[in-house]
Amino acid sequence: MNDETQIIDQEVPNRPNLLPSPEQELEFHNHLMAGNEKELYRWIERQLQSMERRGAFAVQYQQLAAQLTSKIDHALLALQIDTADFQVFRSQLASCYTIAQYKLLFGYYLTLAVELMKQHKEDTDPIVSFVMDYLEEHYSNDVSLEAVADKLKITGGYLSTYFKEKTGLNFSDYLNKLRIDRAKQILDNSDEKVKSVASQVGYQNVNSFIRMFKKITELTPGEYKKAASDAP
Repeated sequence: MNDETQIIDQEVPNRPNLLPSPEQELEFHNHLMAGNEKELYRWIERQLQSMERRGAFAVQYQQLAAQLTSKIDHALLALQIDTADFQVFRSQLASCYTIAQYKLLFGYYLTLAVELMKQHKEDTDPIVSFVMDYLEEHYSNDVSLEAVADKLKITGGYLSTYFKEKTGLNFSDYLNKLRIDRAKQILDNSDEKVKSVASQVGYQNVNSFIRMFKKITELTPGEYKKAASDAP
């Protein structure tokens, strides 16, 4: 990771997975949803410092940037906040060559995201917030609309209508999108079998997982994995 041309004259070793753990991802999510800009920036600094100490390759920094921008976009889109203003940051992050550049751009990115979320906070519905937070923590379980509605002491039919009215998304569509996003992260950073990935993100039937994965990404998990590995 530097801004100089490098000539590789020996075989590059297998890259270890240096991306955040599920616990670290949850910490990032919690700070993001709380609008805690300072803690988010500290979190970014810790991740970049850890990767630097462990000799991460440039592509691994790019993977971290892609993972975090996806998580931020997902949070904003769930709140129906337009993410068009972030396009310039996404393109700039893809062209970073130093850790200092990553820190600077993530600082701008997070500041804008938090500001937009704070502006939206006054209109944020407590029921929708509960559902999104609950699914973020329990998507790998056998979660259902009725089970979430029961925790809110309302009927499943009412929650279904309410959630769609407030977010523009069906409960099941939101849950499946969340699960497939997590599955993509696992496929990007491991060699686990499709059946194992399906189970980790809440699908007990692997065929249902494959169908949903293709519906959302237009690729099967295997095709997605191959495309990712063939990417430069």
